Amino acid sequence: MNIKGDNKMIKSVNKEPEFWRLSLYERLYLVLTLAGFVAIVLTVRESQFTIHASYANQMTNWSIEIDKTFIEHPELRPYFYEGDTIMNDNPNYAKASAVAEEMLDVFDGIIGNRYYKLDPTDEKIWRNWMISCFSKSPILCQKYCETLGWYPKVSEVYELFTRTKH
Repeated sequence: MNIKGDNKMIKSVNKEPEFWRLSLYERLYLVLTLAGFVAIVLTVRESQFTIHASYANQMTNWSIEIDKTFIEHPELRPYFYEGDTIMNDNPNYAKASAVAEEMLDVFDGIIGNRYYKLDPTDEKIWRNWMISCFSKSPILCQKYCETLGWYPKVSEVYELFTRTKH
């Protein structure tokens, strides 16, 4: 039996963990640093939730604004929900064209946002609504085709519409 070897073993068993060999101030610093890190992680998560909730609210508000437009101007509704064609000599053409542009802005805002990713179910619901709008509104399709470069994110939805149309 080697006494020298046994002493090493006894010393290693009696060793304090490294943390306890630190001074009180060093331990406090480590604990506070860890607490700060946890607080940052929680704050970031809360901020992400707030951003998502805010954006979901914004999308709802945009669709409500479109609804309000049709409440205030019911004469335009057939051009967006009943498939009626409006000619450019119609006195309501300018209003209908402006509403079509507003709808395209909303579409672009919903699917073109780079800060908030819709969950797949919500994305499908919004895309189906957009495709439905394109299918019932010649003025909306016309305005989109006139302004192709303005709404690059909407092009995917419009292509889905044209594929399902045929």
